[in-house]
Amino acid sequence: MATNVTVLGASGSTVTIPFTSAANAAAAQTALYKISQLVQASVLTQYQYPGTGTVPAPALLGGVVVSGATPVNVGALPTNTWSMVNNADNAVPTVVGLAGGGTVAATLPGTTVVGAFTPMTVASGTSGIMFLNVSSNAEVYLGGGNNYIYERDAAAKAVIGVDAGTSYIEAQMGATTINAFDGAGMLVQAGGTGSTLINAQGGQTSFWVYGDTSGGAAVTLTGASAGSKITYVGTNHASTFLNPGAGDITVFGSFGGDSTGTATLFGGTAALGGATVTAPAFTGAATVYGGTGYFAGGTGGANLMHTSTVTASTTLVGGHDGDTLYNHAAGNFLISGAGAETLFGVQDTTTGGSNFQLSSGDTTVFGDALGGNHFFLGAGLGLIEGSWANTHAIANYYSVANGGGSTLVTDFISGLDKFSVSLSAGAPSVSSLTYYAAGAGGSPFGSHDGTALVLSDSTKVYFYDTQVKTTDLS
Repeated sequence: MATNVTVLGASGSTVTIPFTSAANAAAAQTALYKISQLVQASVLTQYQYPGTGTVPAPALLGGVVVSGATPVNVGALPTNTWSMVNNADNAVPTVVGLAGGGTVAATLPGTTVVGAFTPMTVASGTSGIMFLNVSSNAEVYLGGGNNYIYERDAAAKAVIGVDAGTSYIEAQMGATTINAFDGAGMLVQAGGTGSTLINAQGGQTSFWVYGDTSGGAAVTLTGASAGSKITYVGTNHASTFLNPGAGDITVFGSFGGDSTGTATLFGGTAALGGATVTAPAFTGAATVYGGTGYFAGGTGGANLMHTSTVTASTTLVGGHDGDTLYNHAAGNFLISGAGAETLFGVQDTTTGGSNFQLSSGDTTVFGDALGGNHFFLGAGLGLIEGSWANTHAIANYYSVANGGGSTLVTDFISGLDKFSVSLSAGAPSVSSLTYYAAGAGGSPFGSHDGTALVLSDSTKVYFYDTQVKTTDLS
């Protein structure tokens, strides 16, 4: 249901602009109220655009109003234009800030002859708008439709509220903040020298972030309330920090085979890239397909995350109960979160050499089929099948990341695989290494044989159906 906002127009008229979300409409109304006050004080003169021609220069401050069913190209706005409102009733976006032939005008909205930047307020309804911004203090409110917003100066700065519809936002210059409301979908062209902050304000929102080869795209995407659903696609060197908050997020990290984009999905506090990073808690759930980068699932659990197919490109970290993490290339790192989690290595028997860390919860791990994996035991319960194939030609390696846990290893191959006591956290010592024949009294393996390793930090490791020797320890 549309929510209308109003502003004083030309000759004492009132201009009504339709929006599709109450929250975006409320923000737009606050901004337009200021414009109406300037009109009432005879400081700002509204000009009703007739459909053709250029906008005349105002005596002091000016505003432009576009209405009607015929698509128009307003062109470049004169100096000291402070507002632009669009309540046109057509499916073709109104064009503002473009000169003939599509080139950028010499005097774009907000510029002055001395190069300073004035405030600029833009409000457009459901018909859509194309707007080039050079103001360092722009407020843009989009009520729906198809929109095209371009930041065209290194000092440009805009806060853009986006309702349901489709918007293209070029943010390769300046600083852009996007507040996306329910139903908003957009392509954000990032990179260059620009920086972008996207706030998902609730409901269902979707974002395709497209970077460039200049060094990536500085984009941060944050979430909102519980129940909100965010869809994110990152391609062409996009580099995005994702913090969905209480919402849920679906990430497509290598859309259409393009795996050049990277992302960091995270909430809370952790050491990342040699620095301690703190962000709002991520209490929702994540679904990640083809992720390249660092992805930590939400503490709500039920996270489903897949690495990319690029070697050594991805770290996946579980959040809580019900998480499932999948590896699709050698050299990736899968880390179990709290609760009951399952980590799957690559099933292809030609691929191996990944890293798996167990937690204080209850973790089941299936290593890459070829072997060559590193398993870091946690303080909880663990079940490890070192290779999907239940046999492997390349040695698997085991050590303790957090002592005190109890882990069952189903396919340790004596003489090939290694358990490193010396490289385990806290450098514990071996308290006992006991082999039990099949059916032996007191055996934890029942009718099967096996070996029990106990370390001085109370870590217990049970090697099923094999006799582990002291030569297998280091």
